[in-house]
Amino acid sequence: NTMARRQAAASFLLLAALISASIRGEASAEDQVCKDGETGPHCSGGAGAGTVLALNPYGLEDFVGNHPAVVAVFCAASAGKCRLLAPEVQKAAESTATGARFVTVDAEEHPEARIIYGIEAYPTIRLFLNGRMAEEYEGKRLAGDLTAAADKLAEAAA
Repeated sequence: NTMARRQAAASFLLLAALISASIRGEASAEDQVCKDGETGPHCSGGAGAGTVLALNPYGLEDFVGNHPAVVAVFCAASAGKCRLLAPEVQKAAESTATGARFVTVDAEEHPEARIIYGIEAYPTIRLFLNGRMAEEYEGKRLAGDLTAAADKLAEAAA
């Protein structure tokens, strides 16, 4: 019963977000996905390896479906821990040599992410392997540790 309520709430929020984006003339969810070599307002500087992409929750779903190893950081711009984590995530993205990708989702800007991905606290780091969530990362929030987790994930995807 609780799962049905969550799914109904997520569907409602998805519909509300799509209607809101349509009214504001924003790009569709498909346009929010960064593909190799693309840049745009939804990408933080491009989509190449070593870049941390900023995606909405719908773009994340497509992105993890197209990349075998993804480290997703769910944060809120107002959360101090998220501001402290951001440079560590950027360093980790720049350090990985395995092709693992790093993305962020601002769950404060996109509250539906909390329902869709079951986010209860910030920051939450999820590891996605071959299009599915493999695990919630519980390790240290330092660049070296994040890089090691991303590399291990990418090795499992190979």
